[in-house]
Amino acid sequence: GVVLALWRCRPSYKKSCRIEGLDVDIEIRVGNVFSQPGTWVIGTNTEFETKITPDLISENSLQGQFTRRNFQSDEDLKELLRNKLSQIEPTGSVMRDGKDVPEYAMGTIVPVRVKHDSALFIAMARLNDHGVARVTSSEITDCLVQLWQFVEAKASMSTIIAPVLGSRFGRIGMGWNRERIVQEMIASFAAACSQATFCEKLVIVLSPKDVVQYNVDLDSLGDYLAHVCKYAGRSEDSVGVAAAGTAISGQ
Repeated sequence: GVVLALWRCRPSYKKSCRIEGLDVDIEIRVGNVFSQPGTWVIGTNTEFETKITPDLISENSLQGQFTRRNFQSDEDLKELLRNKLSQIEPTGSVMRDGKDVPEYAMGTIVPVRVKHDSALFIAMARLNDHGVARVTSSEITDCLVQLWQFVEAKASMSTIIAPVLGSRFGRIGMGWNRERIVQEMIASFAAACSQATFCEKLVIVLSPKDVVQYNVDLDSLGDYLAHVCKYAGRSEDSVGVAAAGTAISGQ
């Protein structure tokens, strides 16, 4: 619409702060995740379902776009994920189209490197019987802990590029909107870095459409980012939440 067109004509928003006492930056940016160089974080479901359909995985989702960028079909991505997931035991199974489909723990991470692209697929939503993805705010918090722990222990990367994780999975419990999720991502990452430095930069990318449609207050988020970066190193709090998921080592 007109509002979105006007937004696209304005200068791109970017707010970056360095965590005090650390050589680590956190950046909030409005734009396209895939235009940012680094390792992309892609939220997926606990079944690691890859089928692109209007009722399951949208071709406009990050997973859908990543699939189109790098694979001839979603079955190719499914085969790659299946091979890597064979390293661990699923937590259970669900019936889909008359077949038992393995289900993995929330927070399970699969690194995918193909062509020139690098991504971390993280299970952070469960599909119900109708294929609708659901996630709670506490599950988002736990998945973020799993993400930082994986990067520290098993990944080598300088920049992590992440969307507003969980926002595309619809039903988020306890009323978290996009601003609240971004705040949680900032605080969780800063707290993790205060315990151990594991990368040089986190870039949180919001889409222009979402900023307009959901009236995201970028100035407020920028103020929050500056506050967290200033005091994170002094906080006695940590993100030492009990591990809920299982990480898979890189290729």
